[in-house]
Order: sequence, then structure tokens, then C-alpha cells
Amino acid sequence: MKKVFILLLIILLTFCGCRIHKNTVGDDSMINHNTVNPYISLNSLNVYKVKGNFIVSIYMNNSISNIVEFSCSRKSKILNNDIKLLADVDIDQYLGMNMDQIIYKYGQPHTDIGSGFYIPAYITENGYLIYFKLSDNIIFEVIKMDLLNNMVVETKEQ
Repeated sequence: MKKVFILLLIILLTFCGCRIHKNTVGDDSMINHNTVNPYISLNSLNVYKVKGNFIVSIYMNNSISNIVEFSCSRKSKILNNDIKLLADVDIDQYLGMNMDQIIYKYGQPHTDIGSGFYIPAYITENGYLIYFKLSDNIIFEVIKMDLLNNMVVETKEQ
């Protein structure tokens, strides 16, 4: 019986692993989040809280197209080179702009968080999501959401 217990303990330790994790941004061991439920889920954008950090995954065609990781202190690390994060600026400047102007200035939106409606969104370099509500391609409302605290922090509308 003792041998069976020791064998099971060895097997358990082999599969679970025994190592101490540092909460550093970009630790490759933090990328595997397939078994973790999302902290935030907005259509094609999911945020996972893993080992004290936050991993933002953007999905396109049922596969991950971009991954950005944020520490609790809002330091970011892009885990692939397909995305350029926005600077965190006053969201008032976007009101009344044509979406084509935004795309010209910043490139294609990082994701569409709408479900049935087109709601383009960009991730900022310090862990916020800026998204736009449109009417005839003109921005009439801008929302700033904190991806680390799962709350809307600012809304501006015309």
C-alpha cells in the first residue's frame, strides 16, 4: 500500500510540476490559458487573469490572432508582432470623427467587440480598451474600459 501511495505521489508531482512562478510579464508559462475561464469576454476579445497578470487574447476565425499581457502595474508585453497598442489619451478627441480617419491614423481596429453590431475597439498600452459606437461611420460615443478591473471608467457621447 505504501508503494502505491508513493507511486501516485510521484505521478502527481510529475504532472503538476513543482516550480515557483514569478509574476513577470512575458513568462512563456503564462501563455497556456486554454484551461482557464476568461475574466472578461467581449465577443472576440477575452481577458484571462493568470498568476497575477492579465492576458488579452483576440480571436479571429476561431483562432488567436493577437495576445497582449499586462502586469498588475499596467506594464505591457506584446506576445506577437501583429498589434500596435494605442497611447492612453483623452477620449473626447474621437467624438464626431469618421471611423476611416481613425483607421488611417491607428490602423485597423484590434477587434470588433460587437455581437450583431460593428463596435470597433483598440487596446491601449496601459490596459484599457477604447471602443466606438458609430452612426453612418461617424463616432457618436466613445467608451473606455479598464481591462484589469473589468469596469467602464469613462463614457463620452455627442
